[in-house]
Amino acid sequence: MVHGHGQSDLGRRDNNEDSFSVRDDLGLYVVADGVGGQEGGEVASRTAVDTMVGFFERVRDNAGFGLVDADARSVAEQRMELAVRMCQREVMRLSQGHLAKMATTLAVLLVGEGHVLIAHVGDSRVYRMRDGVLEPMTRDHSLSAELEAAGAGYIAQRLTGPLSAMITRSLARNSNATPDIRVEEARPGDRFLLCSDGTHDVVEHEELQTILRSCGPDVGSRLIVDRARNLGGQDNITAVVVEI
Repeated sequence: MVHGHGQSDLGRRDNNEDSFSVRDDLGLYVVADGVGGQEGGEVASRTAVDTMVGFFERVRDNAGFGLVDADARSVAEQRMELAVRMCQREVMRLSQGHLAKMATTLAVLLVGEGHVLIAHVGDSRVYRMRDGVLEPMTRDHSLSAELEAAGAGYIAQRLTGPLSAMITRSLARNSNATPDIRVEEARPGDRFLLCSDGTHDVVEHEELQTILRSCGPDVGSRLIVDRARNLGGQDNITAVVVEI
């Protein structure tokens, strides 16, 4: 039976703009990171998480991973695309007055029979631990990641200040909120990590791998967040660990 656990911490910030949800009953796990520097990040992230959860509470059916339409997209992929659009719409609806520039990232894991669906917008990540090896299942929607993918890593390494943390997709007014969505086979024993950049920017990949090799969701999520905080993480820190 799938089981998840999440943990979040302020880090060195005065306000936690990260939000998450763990819903074993729905097979749904969500992390959202309100974009720093814009007022209302916590409102945007909470709105996105609540809207995503509300959508799948109404659907309450994770079947359809293998059913493909004429466009070669499964029912699950179509549903997730619709759910993300609804999240974007709700964030935009609330983007008024002093909240006009609020924005958030989004990372989602949806577990079905024998499969998982992974979706993300921005630089919150999803990793998979399988057979002791941790690998990223998402690629950041960020300026640095896109430069590296285009073969211009040497330019990405020179980015400083706001450019080094610039994301290219988010849930916000006048923003590209197109999610990357993929469906993968799930195996018993697979572990997944969903986390904000306050986690993956601070804790090294090898250390995340070591923790997830030896710890299940409850202990693993707490250890990862504690480690990021102890390493001096300046940003909010959130980790959700899921075991199939």
